[in-house]
Amino acid sequence: MHSSRLVPLALLAALVVVGCGGSRITVDGYNDAMLSNRQVVIALPSPELITLDNSDAYAGARGSAGVVGRELLEGDLAHALPAALGRRFDSNAVTIYSLLPVSGSFPIHPVNDFDGNEPKFWDKMKTLGREGRFDYLIVMKRIDVTAAPSSSGRGREGASAEFVLFDLNRGRTMTSGSVSVSQGEIETPETLYTRLADAMARKLPFHVHD
Repeated sequence: MHSSRLVPLALLAALVVVGCGGSRITVDGYNDAMLSNRQVVIALPSPELITLDNSDAYAGARGSAGVVGRELLEGDLAHALPAALGRRFDSNAVTIYSLLPVSGSFPIHPVNDFDGNEPKFWDKMKTLGREGRFDYLIVMKRIDVTAAPSSSGRGREGASAEFVLFDLNRGRTMTSGSVSVSQGEIETPETLYTRLADAMARKLPFHVHD
């Protein structure tokens, strides 16, 4: 069989649909009721898998000195990104895994705990879902942020990210993907994360606002 005919299983299960509820993917075996009014949790990458190319520009866009650019980025990922996804989703609550009590007992490392996009220990994943009382987990494999000063505005920022979505109740990898937001002018410190959330929502199966 020619390699061009081989289609990854994740691509067979995940197809893009556009219509009621905006642009999103559909995952085989899941109906709208299973994907609505659920708790969605994001596990951020470990620090070495988060890059920022210009700390001075990132901090300057937020009215701060460059030495705190990295700290500001980590804070924005923990708060601005889940807030932006929460606004984009129609009915699902979004939070960060490290802010949940269960994360102290069951830390997640996006490299050490996985073989590619599959968990090494599904029992651990199911347990943290039960203990944390949430249904779906998005593991961010890496996040790369670019920033540059702007002569006419607050600054220019872009980002790329890789992620995997898991159903912890059914022990299933639902989909995986990557997104990229080209560098552009930001109107507020949250602009980049609104754009990143929009890009991610189009590659996830949850209902989104039109």
